[in-house]
Amino acid sequence: MATRRLPYGYKFDGTTIIIDDIEGKIVKEIYELFCEGVYITKIKNYIKNFDMSRHKVKRILDDKVYTGENDLPSIIDEDLFETAQKIKNQRLNEIGKNQDKPYSYVKENFKDKIVCGECGADYHRYKRGEEYIWNCSHKVFKRKICYKNISLSDEQIENIWSRIVDKINENPKLLECKENGLKQNSGRYQALDREIKIAETDAKEYSQEELIKLIYKRSSVMYEMSDYKKEIKKIDITALDKFTVYKNGKIKIILKNGAEIEEKI
Repeated sequence: MATRRLPYGYKFDGTTIIIDDIEGKIVKEIYELFCEGVYITKIKNYIKNFDMSRHKVKRILDDKVYTGENDLPSIIDEDLFETAQKIKNQRLNEIGKNQDKPYSYVKENFKDKIVCGECGADYHRYKRGEEYIWNCSHKVFKRKICYKNISLSDEQIENIWSRIVDKINENPKLLECKENGLKQNSGRYQALDREIKIAETDAKEYSQEELIKLIYKRSSVMYEMSDYKKEIKKIDITALDKFTVYKNGKIKIILKNGAEIEEKI
């Protein structure tokens, strides 16, 4: 007779399903940390002897079974589960993955922004079977061939951008520009620099969004950006300038303020 596969956090004691003491505690900690603002990619740093993939953490946060559904004992209450869903949906909305959209989010927002890091050509989007993929345009156009680079699916591109947004929210200093042609001696730069240092040490007075905004302002002073009149108030797709793809799977993201962030596929 086939045995029932139990969700993480539960075990069978021979007669009934009960909460596993160690795994159950980890499940509850995952929800509590997430609801306190810790990002999925950082949760493992907060739990002792914790070894779990980002994908598994996400599955746990999606699964309502932990509230006591399907005749299982509850590890968390309904309020904690619903709070986690609201936070998750808010973050998805910020990166455009939760929209009711008849169009492709990736097609509309990444067109003319994805570039081949091997030959410099734009990436174009094509249909292959049931899915859409992006390839270096020199693979197929005007007898120019770039055999070196890799293909990406819409889903891969969305996931990479999602991880970039997570990284920035965890560490706003990633928004800093490269140190070329800096104007650090200006009074405005020094004033912003002081305010950022205060914000970093006084989390009660400054929100994460306010800190990100200050770092953008300091970067704009460093580069004396003429187009900074269009102030970036949050990290979403409008902050993206270029998405460069390399054959080794490296992705270099360049934001409109000049900051560069790297990610791997």
